[in-house]
Amino acid sequence: MAPFLNLRRAARADGIDLKPLSSFRDFARQLAIWNGKFSGERPMYDALGVKLNAAALTPWERIEAILLWSALPGASRHHWGTDVTWLTAKRPKQAIKSS
Repeated sequence: MAPFLNLRRAARADGIDLKPLSSFRDFARQLAIWNGKFSGERPMYDALGVKLNAAALTPWERIEAILLWSALPGASRHHWGTDVTWLTAKRPKQAIKSS
């Protein structure tokens, strides 16, 4: 617990308010996230956090964009319960992953 509290304190000192979004996620949930992004039903972002239009991307470009923020189903450490996804109050569209 101490490492998390230290992380949160340091973030707050830099003006960042961390909010946990998710931790354990099973394969089916990761697959739903992946498929939703690929189909355009869920938002997809570039490396700077700018929302992308899935319909304007080729299938390979969609895959590359999804992999910036999401793991392939079966390859996510969320399946193991070792990753946590965080949001920040200032930039809620961008998540910060930590393990």
